[in-house]
Amino acid sequence: VFAMERLRGRAVDEWAADQMAEIAAREGLSIDEVMSRLRAMPLSDLERMVPSDTAIRAYGFIVDVRDWIRNTVALSYNWTLGWVGTPIPLVRSPRPVNVHQVVAELFRVQARCIFEEGFFNCDPHAGNVLLLEDGRLGLIDWGQVARLNGPQ
Repeated sequence: VFAMERLRGRAVDEWAADQMAEIAAREGLSIDEVMSRLRAMPLSDLERMVPSDTAIRAYGFIVDVRDWIRNTVALSYNWTLGWVGTPIPLVRSPRPVNVHQVVAELFRVQARCIFEEGFFNCDPHAGNVLLLEDGRLGLIDWGQVARLNGPQ
């Protein structure tokens, strides 16, 4: 189902550029220098730099538990002393992007479009994939679509 609604999120290419800028700033290098180093690394070293799906999920669980504890205390305060004092705001700590889930979801959606529905987006690139604020993916710019016929 295609919906015309405002999707709140960031394009994957913008997110990746911000990640590169953070790495460059942390290492005191330019983005070009970081890119040169990454290009020179063997694939096995690059793969070791990316946390596993399990590690990312575990970290997300720990952050959820920490937020739950903090928010439970905040709610308890807000519903008691908070009536007369200053209420404590609730928090939702940012979660890391699970690149493994993003890739798996993109492949699943593209496979369904091609093999089950018989069409595909002719303009897929990182600028047309949004990481939505609620953790979902948004695929935008479906202006160039081709339909496959039976034999294709």
